[in-house]
Amino acid sequence: METYTYTPLDLNEPSFRLLRLFGGTGRLQCELVHAFLSPEEMMDYEAVSYTWGSAHRLASIEIHDASIKKLAISYNLSLLLRDLRHHRRNEDRMLWIDAICINQDSTVEHNHQVQQMAEIYRNAQRVIVWLGTPDHETERAMLSLTKLQILFKDMKWKASEIPTSARESFLSGEERDGDDIRLGLKRIFAHRWFRRVWILQEVGNARAALIHYGRMTLRSAIFSLAPSIFGIKIDSHCQAVLDLMPGSPANSRMRGKDLLTLLQYFREAQAAIEHDRIYALLRLCPDNGRGLIVSYGTPIPDVISKAVEHICHREIPETPRPLYSSLQDFLQHIDNFHEDVLRRLGELEDQDDLRTDVSSRHGHDTLRQTFDQQHGVIEVTETTTVRFARSRQGELLLYLLLQTSRKIAITEATLLAAAENEHAGEEILGLILPTAEKSIITEKVIEAAAANLAQGKAILELVLPKAETSIITEKAIVAAAANWAQGKAIFELILSKAETSIITEKAIVAAAAEGKAVLELILSKANTSIITEKAIVAAAKQVHKKGILGLIFSCLSKCQRT
Repeated sequence: METYTYTPLDLNEPSFRLLRLFGGTGRLQCELVHAFLSPEEMMDYEAVSYTWGSAHRLASIEIHDASIKKLAISYNLSLLLRDLRHHRRNEDRMLWIDAICINQDSTVEHNHQVQQMAEIYRNAQRVIVWLGTPDHETERAMLSLTKLQILFKDMKWKASEIPTSARESFLSGEERDGDDIRLGLKRIFAHRWFRRVWILQEVGNARAALIHYGRMTLRSAIFSLAPSIFGIKIDSHCQAVLDLMPGSPANSRMRGKDLLTLLQYFREAQAAIEHDRIYALLRLCPDNGRGLIVSYGTPIPDVISKAVEHICHREIPETPRPLYSSLQDFLQHIDNFHEDVLRRLGELEDQDDLRTDVSSRHGHDTLRQTFDQQHGVIEVTETTTVRFARSRQGELLLYLLLQTSRKIAITEATLLAAAENEHAGEEILGLILPTAEKSIITEKVIEAAAANLAQGKAILELVLPKAETSIITEKAIVAAAANWAQGKAIFELILSKAETSIITEKAIVAAAAEGKAVLELILSKANTSIITEKAIVAAAKQVHKKGILGLIFSCLSKCQRT
């Protein structure tokens, strides 16, 4: 029999194929029909969610085209089709099954179909979840759930409204086979279908869903309640899958989650192709993953970067190293995503792009949203705040942290780092000082500010009003004296707060080494007893600087000659 060859889809349109599964027994006979995802041309169909199993194509179906042709499929898929096929010959079933309806040998078509897969499942009359062939225990569990389904229908209860008395009455009636039922349920919820990443989009976009185990069927609303009714413990990933199902009491809570939250919920989901661990979640997002283009030719590091950019609403530079070394690294650390991004921004040398981002209200809002810690407790360590206080864009980073409504510990080390910051120290201290304890303004902080060539004066104007006089020491004067850029202004500012007694021999020596401006001011305030030989020697070495010689003689006139 001739092998079937796919007729290409119109990839400029929302086109897709449907499988018409002919009713009957014996050989599997089908027809492939081209369809479109448009209201005026929509056909009724059911979409199937399942696990592929082995990729080896050991079975086949007959495709009715101009002539009957053979299409090779997996053995697992042949079992699925036999379970779903109606036995009456005149009862066909229109299905969408990815392994058959997508030409798996065409990457271009595969990309096109993946982009619209959410719409395919969303427009289906219902989604059929096929879990394979049952054994004794799983069959017994499904039969028990089927009884519960009939009870619900007869009593006209919603699945989320089962009374406690009815639940207890039902369980007592099942107690004889209780162990088998619970074992069967544990096996069902351990099925590899729950780990397949694409099923999230498939059930998450379904209008209605039907669980198939062999030829037994169960509505998803009942199925999602099974663990709580029978007291079965399942892991958080499996529970999140059940919560996504149509009719689940938690379904509304799972709707509208952003990409970051979905990655946190489903980090353990599995896929044959790494890209799918991100791509399969996009159409569950409120924005449908806007800006993220499905492309299986894109290297994984670039896929990760695009996902990070999507979550943050901005590009996160990858220099000097990638934010995440691999997809596994990304998913393993997804709970710490915000801090990872904050750390990366704190490492940046150039803040121009970041400043541009916040120059508009939109940019500011999206960045603030990026660091809004609504996804759980994120520990921001002293190391993190110190790194931000040293960075060029530290003001923005610390502002975003402070806006998260969580207490950020501001320590002496944080103030010290800000006092040393020649690019943004004034802005950073202006931001964090109102929340800082007075006790962390120490001698080291004052000294660092006095030595700051670019912003020392402005920083001290912020810090000194909150500082105790006792911490303004000789070290601050020495640092100011050595500050060739702002030393004089800083010296005046310090002396307005402190006593002249802190002007020591070291300060005179430091000022003399720098030159005229600071030395002249210090000499006017200094006690002549501290003008020693060391100070005169330091001044004498600066004779090449204009005006310094006059200061030397002034020094000599104030000294006691020895």
